[in-house]
Amino acid sequence: MKERPDEKIGRECLEGYFLYRLNLGIRLIRNKDDPPDYHFCLSQEKFAVEVTAVEAKFDMVSGPTTARGFKAFRKKIARSIYTKARQQALLRGYYWIHFIERCVDFRKDGDNFEQRALSYIKRTRNKPQAARETIYATRHGKFIIEKMSCSPDKILDTASSGAWPETPEFKAMVCRTVQGALSNKKEKLKTENLPIILVLVDRIDPAERTHYKGCLGNLQWADFFHSIFVAESSNRGYFLCSRREDWILG
Repeated sequence: MKERPDEKIGRECLEGYFLYRLNLGIRLIRNKDDPPDYHFCLSQEKFAVEVTAVEAKFDMVSGPTTARGFKAFRKKIARSIYTKARQQALLRGYYWIHFIERCVDFRKDGDNFEQRALSYIKRTRNKPQAARETIYATRHGKFIIEKMSCSPDKILDTASSGAWPETPEFKAMVCRTVQGALSNKKEKLKTENLPIILVLVDRIDPAERTHYKGCLGNLQWADFFHSIFVAESSNRGYFLCSRREDWILG
């Protein structure tokens, strides 16, 4: 089965963490029949690895833009940016574009931030990764872009709630999203006999490590997994929890 972009990010991030943070070389092997997605061996012990993206679920913007209409609009923008970047021979890598929920005036200024996205892609095309940038922002919301890895040549679009990250509502939304991922994967992997490392590819903007750690005390099924690892990008991640405490670094 072909490796999906989020699986690639999760795999590269976990392998990199073991190599550069723990000084342990591991190689994730793709399973022919998943789940789980991968397995690897360490000190004669075999582990299963399952990768899943966590993305906020929300009711779409108030105002004249409906949820269905905004989703169609951002898909159209993503396709247009992808097409123009390919036509101009700029697209070299995996890019993530992200729309914040409250963005009713995006329709009025689509060409403007589309050109800014192409400018970012042009500036970063020869880099393996690049820092996230906000390329459009108003009081209603914002549009951000980030180069995640050097392959595949693809643009992923997502959207999230515009809630302030320190509000109880935002923190609760992060925990609900993580809980949903754990419950779903626990059901799918209930017959797996190997210790399981669950890799969560972070797609909740602007969630940070403190938000994820704040969920730990109330998560059901966390102990079903040997470890839970959060991949923020292909080269940035951390263990949220693990039966191996020496794997958890600051």
